[in-house]
Amino acid sequence: MSSAGIMCFSNTHVLAGVQKYKKRQIGGFGGKCESVDADFRDTAIREFLEELFNIRATPTLAACVEPFLSNPTYVASHDYAIFFITLADLELILENLTYAGAKSPYYPDGFPRTVSRLILDRSAKVNGEISRVLLLSRQDIAANKIRNMSAYFRTDLDLIK
Repeated sequence: MSSAGIMCFSNTHVLAGVQKYKKRQIGGFGGKCESVDADFRDTAIREFLEELFNIRATPTLAACVEPFLSNPTYVASHDYAIFFITLADLELILENLTYAGAKSPYYPDGFPRTVSRLILDRSAKVNGEISRVLLLSRQDIAANKIRNMSAYFRTDLDLIK
């Protein structure tokens, strides 16, 4: 596996990020495996924590995410593993990270505990890969109403069960 990521979704919405260095494309949270990653699960967690919070995946913080990652879906054409978690699971992860003492420069007034706080409280002043976090309507995505969406992200969306 050369890359891995995590997609957060509900029946009606999906979480996405505006990728600052990729022509402001809308995409998911993931990336290439690095030497520090033991496997694709580590890659997915590291990328998730880096892109959403600009924090390092310490063993303590990684342990807050790992229990929510069950069997990944493999995208052989892109040598990629994607883990799907619900938005409700994301809120449990946010609670776990808060209790583990996570601090993020994107959230100077306190670590977010809900999806709404994750989106609304994010500081745009911090330099990182993801400039904004969005909650997109799956209906709008299906109707091609979302512009500048990454082709890889669209492929991942088609895999949601």
